[in-house]
Amino acid sequence: MIRFNCINALGLAVVAATSFLLPMESQAQEVYASLATKPSGRIYFSSLTPKSTYALQKQATAQPIVNVAGTLYMPDGAQSPVPAMVITPGSGGIMTNQTERWKPLFLKMGMAVFIVDTLGSRNIENTISNQAQLSYAADIADSFSALKLLSTDPRIDPKRIAQIGFSRGGAIALDTMVQPFRQAIIKDDEVRFAAHVAVYPACDDTYWNGKASLLTGAPVLFLMGEKDEAVSNKLCQIYADKLKTVLPRVEMHIYEGAHHDFDSIKNTRDWLARGINNLSCPGHDINPDDWSVTHLGTGKRYGSFAEYMKENPDYCGKKGYTIAGNPAAAQQAEGDVTQFLSQTLSIR
Repeated sequence: MIRFNCINALGLAVVAATSFLLPMESQAQEVYASLATKPSGRIYFSSLTPKSTYALQKQATAQPIVNVAGTLYMPDGAQSPVPAMVITPGSGGIMTNQTERWKPLFLKMGMAVFIVDTLGSRNIENTISNQAQLSYAADIADSFSALKLLSTDPRIDPKRIAQIGFSRGGAIALDTMVQPFRQAIIKDDEVRFAAHVAVYPACDDTYWNGKASLLTGAPVLFLMGEKDEAVSNKLCQIYADKLKTVLPRVEMHIYEGAHHDFDSIKNTRDWLARGINNLSCPGHDINPDDWSVTHLGTGKRYGSFAEYMKENPDYCGKKGYTIAGNPAAAQQAEGDVTQFLSQTLSIR
């Protein structure tokens, strides 16, 4: 799974025409700016659809507004205020691994769960073969808008809201560590994610300037498959090692024999011919201070992505990768996530 985010940032990629008309269902629904009335179930909230992270950071107020749907679940018998988990799906939209594996686990831990439907709310079925249908900046905006909304719910502890994302959503779980992006959506400095869980994320397009002030400071957990053919474990390890220099806690777990989508509840193996992998990508860091780009293969710094593309015009993504459920890896992942959240969110 390859990202197109930074190419979109300077308008160098052709973005597929996408309708942002909302499903008819949402047009009759109340759009919540606050959860003070303690609703649950299907909830609509306002978000943005920036065309790039550059537009998100620099021109957030000028971006198109869209009503996004999420589904809120509250744990049974828990004493308020409870911690919460925002689930950010991947390129395939909301999948059963999120609804039937992770949601029950978090509810059992006494956490509220909010599943954000970024793609479906914009009438996009999936972005598996074309990530450019929707900028990653829209997912980032939805995540922060969801965080802002959940922080208004008296049943939820605003200082213990975490995020987990899968594949494309895993990359978003990393991007929401970036302070300038958070500040574009949330003005209250106290409202930030308390922990980030990135499940087989793409790390070919990362934000980094070597300063702790770039990030919100929350701990991060990477969950990777040893045999993942969609995303590069090497690039994620490079990023994790850099994060360790400025963050108090960074963990990476690589599960032996596991492919992309190892946490699927289906013990099946398929070849996703339409999917685009990033294994041939050298990776690059983007500095949101000045939007310069550093090529991770050569270490060369470019003043802009236009300069980077002029010297590195070849598209690095390749088609096809395996997806396969792996019960042993999934069980290990559940345990690692449980331990991580128990410690970082003080869940007992």
